[in-house]
Amino acid sequence: MKSQKLSIYLIKDDISDHKDIVKDTNTKEDFTDGSLYYKKSYSNPPNWTNNFFNKTIDELKNSSASGLYVTKIAENNKDIYFGLSFGHGWQMFKDGVIVEQFGIKTALSVVKDEIKKIEKKNFKNGLKDVSEQLGKIGTVADFGFDVEQDIMRAIVGEPENQELYGKNVIGKDALSLSVKKNVDEVSDLLKELYKAYISNDYKKRFDWFDNFSSISDKKLIAELDNKMTGKINDDTQIGVIYWLSIPEVISWENTKCFKYSLRSGSADYQDVTFEDFKNSLGDIKSDINIDLLKKKRVYQVDTNDTVIEEWSIYKCLYSETDYNSEKYLLVAGKYYKVDKDYKKKVEDDVVVDTTFSLPDWDKSKHENVYNTEVATNDNSFQCLDGGASQRNLIGRGKIEFADLVKTDKHLVHVKKYGASAVLSHLFSQGLVSATLLLTEKPFRIEVNTKLGATHKSIVTDSNPNPSEFTIVYAIGTDKDDFKLPFFSLVNYRNTKKQLELYRYKVLMIKIKQI
Repeated sequence: MKSQKLSIYLIKDDISDHKDIVKDTNTKEDFTDGSLYYKKSYSNPPNWTNNFFNKTIDELKNSSASGLYVTKIAENNKDIYFGLSFGHGWQMFKDGVIVEQFGIKTALSVVKDEIKKIEKKNFKNGLKDVSEQLGKIGTVADFGFDVEQDIMRAIVGEPENQELYGKNVIGKDALSLSVKKNVDEVSDLLKELYKAYISNDYKKRFDWFDNFSSISDKKLIAELDNKMTGKINDDTQIGVIYWLSIPEVISWENTKCFKYSLRSGSADYQDVTFEDFKNSLGDIKSDINIDLLKKKRVYQVDTNDTVIEEWSIYKCLYSETDYNSEKYLLVAGKYYKVDKDYKKKVEDDVVVDTTFSLPDWDKSKHENVYNTEVATNDNSFQCLDGGASQRNLIGRGKIEFADLVKTDKHLVHVKKYGASAVLSHLFSQGLVSATLLLTEKPFRIEVNTKLGATHKSIVTDSNPNPSEFTIVYAIGTDKDDFKLPFFSLVNYRNTKKQLELYRYKVLMIKIKQI
């Protein structure tokens, strides 16, 4: 018997009627333990023959066959339903019927320690998708996987029991493998996979996996969207916080303004806020829905009055929603669920300091203007903000040593409140600068040339004592309840740990924007 690739999905416990699982149950073939639902397939000429060659070639035909086999097993006195997809059969599932991450959790439970390929989402510098494959099998660490800042989305690995599972297993929402089994022999395999799934054996080696889990269930996403828009339209509702912020790092010094409309005479804004967006809607601002949030845009305009970037309002939304005893995050248009224990651990580790303070910040002014004014009004500070002057930047890499340097060796990095990517840039700036200060003499020499007479003794060419320095992350916001995006808390927590290993003191403070 030849091997057959199977893509196996687990159906949710409360769904058993095939009509609730499959979109169209009219075309099917029944078997002893289940039913194969399929789409009738036809042979058609490929589009490229007409599009490029301007003719149809009779011998060239496309045909596709898709099927979804729905079956069940008995386990612990209950029926467990599975869907096995062939071709594009997975498209035949109704929304919200499959168990998300069944495949990857099962795969992590049955594979050896070595893994061949991973797909991950990294949120250190804004959410980005990464797919990595090693030349030979290796551990998760060999992929440079950061267990606190990466979300594992898929893996390929070798199972311990290759006689049962084949040479490789691929885990995502589905568990995919190639085995020599047919429709009459697959039940035993499904039983073993289900036992592996409910065993939670993955937690023995990959206990960090559940820190974050991405959400693709369309029903749940719709419910979370509805809860968020409910809060937007009625501020008395609880369980949701949200705000608008640019979802990536931008060049503020080249930014003249932001706009919510490109119509002639439309208002300019110095930053993006949900209040300003809502007011820009006019008569429809009292009835905001998801379609509107996905349709409306925010435009970044440069000093030449040219639009240099744009995003949907939905992508600029960050929200944290408490729903059915779980916390969900909306980041750059995607929902994630946060593990409860992990959430508590992160939040307990982050404290906003009140022993060090900076003056209030006129929120209509850019960061470089604010930093310049602080140093002008208090000579214990020197402004080295690269936005205030390119001459403040160090080396070919144009490193910013600090936005503000204080005579008592407080190195202050300032940023307006923003999305995870924006704040990640802030934390990275402080870490890179502090690392170079400690390890690179040429860096220290050049920093010294930028410092004024009253500040030159802060950095010399000699090796510094890091315990004398305090790295300050100062974040400007007009919110009374100073609450960072959860991904930013994770990033700050990790950055703080690294700096403290170098023996720096580290603070996070709030600058009040008015």
